Amino acid sequence: MANILRNPTLSGFTLGRYFTEKNGAVGTIEYPLEWEFVAAPREADDAEKLPQSLHREPGFAISAGYRSWEGGFVQRNVPLIGGTRYLAKVGFVPKVGFSDGRVDLSAVTWRLMIETPLGTVAQDWQMTQKGAYDQYEELYLVFDCGQNTSANFHFQGRSQWAGNVCEIQVFACSLEATASDGSSAPMIGQSGTFHPVPPPTPILTQPVPSPVAPVGQQSVAPIGQNTPPPPAPIGVRGGMTLPEDPYALLNELAAGPDIDAIINGLRQANQWTPDATLIAGFARLAEALAALKR
Repeated sequence: MANILRNPTLSGFTLGRYFTEKNGAVGTIEYPLEWEFVAAPREADDAEKLPQSLHREPGFAISAGYRSWEGGFVQRNVPLIGGTRYLAKVGFVPKVGFSDGRVDLSAVTWRLMIETPLGTVAQDWQMTQKGAYDQYEELYLVFDCGQNTSANFHFQGRSQWAGNVCEIQVFACSLEATASDGSSAPMIGQSGTFHPVPPPTPILTQPVPSPVAPVGQQSVAPIGQNTPPPPAPIGVRGGMTLPEDPYALLNELAAGPDIDAIINGLRQANQWTPDATLIAGFARLAEALAALKR
């Protein structure tokens, strides 16, 4: 089923407000289009010592210096249909540094929460299951909706102590109807008759974000890295001369004996390039070739 969230990749932004801490440091809260950022004060002596919300390319980030914090993104007024099981998902990368160099995998946690007039479903706070920070994570929450209602979709993060700097970069969120397998799930509203639906679509192709430099340092690629190759002669791409009709080349590829290997290679682009734009482009090309093959 389709993702019912608006702007699920948190693209675009508007300025929410600036905040000023007691020490004079100024922070920024930006909103993704169709989303809000909500932060709760956690420092007893400074109510404005908050996490920041900053646009990234791609996605959006919760960014916090050395402080205790809690905050996250919320999309309001998402319509839910009674008698439906839903799957909430978010894909993100948590990047955490520690003042003493000792990594604590329980220091920064996160959760999904669905808030409605009929009740709220929220996860316990989750820590990374990857054995390290700076890894792509996907978080899931399954729940049943017994009656028609509207929901606020929350993704929240927090750090309960001030010994780390953190940025949680969110790439995509999803809320979609999913097939019930007979297992129990948290219920919002009264139980009703549940309708069978197709299985959920996967979240976005896994991005491989570029590393974030430590505070006060600039991340610079080594000389010669990421240098674009010289342009190919007109009419030539990668050693292949294009015919007058480029569609003929696509049809030729789709009819060739190696088409399945080509499609699989394109779909596995995330294994050999860190560029999220290239990964998405190769995935679309793979689907186009698969359609021509059929």
